[in-house]
Amino acid sequence: MGAGVCPCLVARFELAVWPMEGFMQQEKTSVAPNDLIEAGLPFVEGLARRMAASMPNSIDIGDLVQDGMIGLIDAARRFDAHRGIKFETFAQRRVRGAMIDALRRDAWPRGIRRIRRELESARMTLRRELGGEPSLAELAQHMGSDETRLGRTIVRIHTIESTSPLATLDTVNGTGLPPVLLPSKPEAPDQVFESVEIKKRIREAIGSLPLR
Repeated sequence: MGAGVCPCLVARFELAVWPMEGFMQQEKTSVAPNDLIEAGLPFVEGLARRMAASMPNSIDIGDLVQDGMIGLIDAARRFDAHRGIKFETFAQRRVRGAMIDALRRDAWPRGIRRIRRELESARMTLRRELGGEPSLAELAQHMGSDETRLGRTIVRIHTIESTSPLATLDTVNGTGLPPVLLPSKPEAPDQVFESVEIKKRIREAIGSLPLR
């Protein structure tokens, strides 16, 4: 299981019960792959349900089952009973891994991934040039954007990242992250409250971008 996976997700995994316990204890030197796959299907379905229950509603159980089946089929084809390893032990890691890989792959829209890379690059460049954390205005100017548009983009990135099934606690909480200096300019009275909320979210979101 890769680094950065939310601990609560790991805990959910451990609730899944492998139905084939003892299946390989039978006195057989080999078992047909199709039999292994058929016996492992309830585990895949159960794990998919538990994963989906701990994630946003956009996660489809059917997709998780399909991804898990890919891992199960791969495990059944690669399994060698003569190695002395139980199939349930051998297959669990591959089923879980296949689901996690699919979630990680689909968690971020391509456009957002590209913008995030550009934002990180701009932030690092300006940090070197300015000797400190750039403001939102400086980032916007460097990227050829405006503060409002860039601010909304940063908030969206942070929202996607913090609600990702694979989000870490640091990602969600923004622990130990540097503050962002925001421009102070007069605002209309009816925009004060909204502005305060937006600035707070932007400060937390842009600060969550890791330094590389």
